[in-house]
Amino acid sequence: MAMGESVYTALLLLVLGTAVFGFLLLRRRVDFFLFFNVYFLVLYVLAPLHVVVGGPEFLPVSYLYAYTRYGTGSLLSALVIIVGYFSIAFGYYSRLVRTAASKIRFELTWKPSHTLLVAGLLLGLSFASIAVYALQYGGLETAVRLAILIRGGEWTEAGAYVFMKHFMGLSDASLFLIFTATLAEGWKHRLVLKAALGLLSCLGVILTVLLTAGRGSIIMLLLVLYLTLAIYKRRFYLPFLLLIGTFAFIFILVGKPFFHSLYRGEPLVPVISLFRDFDYATAYRGLWREFVHPFISLEAALATTGKFTPRVFLDWIYALFHLIPERLFPVQVPETIAYLNTEMVIGIRESVVPPGLLGFFWYSALLPGIILGGTVFGAIGRWLDTVLGKNRRDPLGLGLYILAAVIWGGFTTNGDPRVLLFANLRWLVLFFCVLATSRWYVRRQRRTGRQEHTGPQRRAGLA
Repeated sequence: MAMGESVYTALLLLVLGTAVFGFLLLRRRVDFFLFFNVYFLVLYVLAPLHVVVGGPEFLPVSYLYAYTRYGTGSLLSALVIIVGYFSIAFGYYSRLVRTAASKIRFELTWKPSHTLLVAGLLLGLSFASIAVYALQYGGLETAVRLAILIRGGEWTEAGAYVFMKHFMGLSDASLFLIFTATLAEGWKHRLVLKAALGLLSCLGVILTVLLTAGRGSIIMLLLVLYLTLAIYKRRFYLPFLLLIGTFAFIFILVGKPFFHSLYRGEPLVPVISLFRDFDYATAYRGLWREFVHPFISLEAALATTGKFTPRVFLDWIYALFHLIPERLFPVQVPETIAYLNTEMVIGIRESVVPPGLLGFFWYSALLPGIILGGTVFGAIGRWLDTVLGKNRRDPLGLGLYILAAVIWGGFTTNGDPRVLLFANLRWLVLFFCVLATSRWYVRRQRRTGRQEHTGPQRRAGLA
């Protein structure tokens, strides 16, 4: 891109980022829109500014394929980002959605004892899934060694039950439930049970991370637990925040090298190298490389608009079919949007680089997709915020609220429905268990203008 165009792009992004940040300071509210704005500022303002101003040093080597062909810093990308943001804001602040959601209320039926019971059941399913999945590769050690190759598509997944890997993460949900039960009744009550389940859940979380070679799941879990604690107790807990931040920073930087070193049988090499050869500038660039893919994907989508057929949001349907194990549904399901985006960004037909939220909207229906998709996305966020926010005084209700906000806002990062469903399958199972056993009430308007509550619509519960 021309230098002048890049300057205007940087200025537009800077103005947008400043306006959004100022708006958040004036709002001073913790809700779904706050979570989205944090993701948006990082992925579509700060990361693009680093790339536009700092150049290719802030890009992974594989992204140079897109950088050399399409460049970065196009004025169109900045305009699409602005249109996308205001479309989402318009949907979120829709009075119609807020009014409709305000008529729905649910009442949690779980007591701490029920919560611990479900935590134990989910933990058992997690360990069973870990065992079955590991056996597909000849044992736990081999499965851990191959994890990074499987994740990167360098090793073909084999075995009749490899789909069980999607349930290994239920240990995350188990630890979450134990944590909320402890907040509800204190840690001294049923101490031995909570300690045993908590330690086993931590073991399950670690094994899942090793077997999937993933970094985001454990960082998300720690963030959700911290926010649940801080908001419920109305305390900042700065030491915990610093500890989580430090862990996240280190794990983001050394995560991939660490998992590759497990394959080579040298797990401590990348950690030792990080501290021995630590350089602030290199670490800073390496950190931002983890957040540039939505912007680069958007630039690639804009530059290749005439080379693909708009997908008209069919990826949501494809994602649902991908959830069905191949043994049960032996039909070739169409490739999801990540395959197209990866080809545009790094030149290979793999599912490696997700398009990000705005890239997903553009691939789906170009500019109408940005406006329509953004409006619907914002409206969904408002609906979830209104319905789930009514139980925030309960630790479990508050935790579910934060979980939903992180998942909804987190779609800004990946923009691939299949990735969204698989990455959060453990949490979707948890939501189903909780919401299916809750009492639901719907308020409707009488012709006389008076209001009445109909319900409970569902009285199923564990009690």
